Amino acid sequence: LSYLGLGKLLTVRDSEKDAVLDFKKADSAKEETREPEKLRIEVEEKGPVTVLVLHGFIDRHTLEALDRTLRGLIDSGRAKLVVDCAELTYISSNGMGVFISYVSKARSHGGDVRFCSMREIAKTVITMLGLHRLFEVHETRDAAVASFK
Repeated sequence: LSYLGLGKLLTVRDSEKDAVLDFKKADSAKEETREPEKLRIEVEEKGPVTVLVLHGFIDRHTLEALDRTLRGLIDSGRAKLVVDCAELTYISSNGMGVFISYVSKARSHGGDVRFCSMREIAKTVITMLGLHRLFEVHETRDAAVASFK
């Protein structure tokens, strides 16, 4: 293996037991250095309003979790939704598409989807895409929750 230069590609152990132990060590090292969640969604109830606090980013890899959360809330009668974006670092156009698809569902159940605590760049994108006519955007969570009264 050394002569052919394969020593850099292959690891040789003295016994099968040693080789298996190497795999176990590698697996536990992966567990310790596991990448943090790409999207974490906290759900908080504020009377009849549900606040979704988004941490991380929304892209094609995390869309399913967002979709599942929104569907579950609306199906359970929680249609007054505030989306707190203070800890959201990125949202793709597909991510906005998920919110667009749920705004009419929320409204048909007597609710709405409203945003708060958006970064300036996100507000600019919403305005450029004309979505400011579809979604209310509030400066603070309290203002967004109060807008449902």
